[in-house]
Amino acid sequence: MPRRSEGTSPTSSTTAAGSIPVDWEALARASTHPLRISILEVLAMDGGRTLSPRDLAKELQVPLSNVSYHVRVLRRPSGFIALARRRPIHGSVEHFYRLREISAGWPPIDWERLARANAHPARISILEILGIDGGRIMSPSDLSTELRIPVENTSHHVTELAKADLLVLSGTRKARGTTRHLYRLPEARDEAPRTAGT
Repeated sequence: MPRRSEGTSPTSSTTAAGSIPVDWEALARASTHPLRISILEVLAMDGGRTLSPRDLAKELQVPLSNVSYHVRVLRRPSGFIALARRRPIHGSVEHFYRLREISAGWPPIDWERLARANAHPARISILEILGIDGGRIMSPSDLSTELRIPVENTSHHVTELAKADLLVLSGTRKARGTTRHLYRLPEARDEAPRTAGT
């Protein structure tokens, strides 16, 4: 299956405002079913292709029923693919699809839109907060206070983001007799600004 696109503009560079932008492609890949990613990548090849689920199943070497299901999900209202044409075949109708929108430049897939459609909003907020001021170092407790959500929820989302290599463990600190783990974006430095009390 197609791999992560090469030649994309680096998302790890610091913005003019001094914040580290979210790596939308990495987040989308961590939050979206791999087969849906592959379908979008195949349809984006060669400036945009028009293919049927049968074509996609053959190219991706997966069962047609699986491809058909994910195509239906991707085609939902305001989805990522659109019906391009129909063709009668053997007494039935075959449907052909294309990307709903394709950029004239690179990357052809709107990774930010895909990530926002599939990733939990709290995970997006965590990545955005940790990217502020060139990259911050915070514990789940710190993030919980800033996001105003239970620390149990924050800890779960931080763990999942770390599993996807979207966060890295930067160190630990003692607080109230417990050890708190501190996290940062991979692009941030270990000497990045820490929140008050860290």
